[in-house]
Amino acid sequence: MRLIHVASQLVTDDGIIHRISTDLGSTSPSPIYIAHCYDTRDSQQRPIMFSARLVRSLAPLARPSSSNVGAAAQAAAARGFHSTPARRVVHEVKSAEEFQKALSENENVIVDCFATWCGPCKAIAPILAKHSEEAEFKDKVHFVKFDVDEVQAVTQALGVRAMPTFFFFKGGKKVDEVVGANPPALVEGLRSLLR
Repeated sequence: MRLIHVASQLVTDDGIIHRISTDLGSTSPSPIYIAHCYDTRDSQQRPIMFSARLVRSLAPLARPSSSNVGAAAQAAAARGFHSTPARRVVHEVKSAEEFQKALSENENVIVDCFATWCGPCKAIAPILAKHSEEAEFKDKVHFVKFDVDEVQAVTQALGVRAMPTFFFFKGGKKVDEVVGANPPALVEGLRSLLR
């Protein structure tokens, strides 16, 4: 059996090396990707995690290791795996004009007023993104967010005093407001927009 071995590594900011190896053989219809993680602070480089079988290739994220890897082997490792562009479901507005446009072009709008330094804002952001993809709200509510420090004109116009604050607009008019990272109140506000 002819075996092609491709190795790559990715070093993250926290000093962890992620070595990704690919073995392509005639017995497997698709490559098997094995990842090994090492801590650069450990002089013996003992694995943090023994290994993991990956569903998709991480090779596009990693840089080639010091070993000489042929272009054909790299192409073979990447073949069959396609990345899908990230779809932004919570739209970030960067100006007062973009904010007004979002309100005027959409019947139901939820606005997330956040700050990059705000811990509760970071905690609730994935929950808001999840709701934007749910069938109950998808294509019925337009999800918007803005950084209160960057778009201060909108921050002042809305009277934002705490983060996160969620405003609910129907037909361009404010109908509800939720202050704080409160997932049940967020869902209730979204449902009230659709009534």
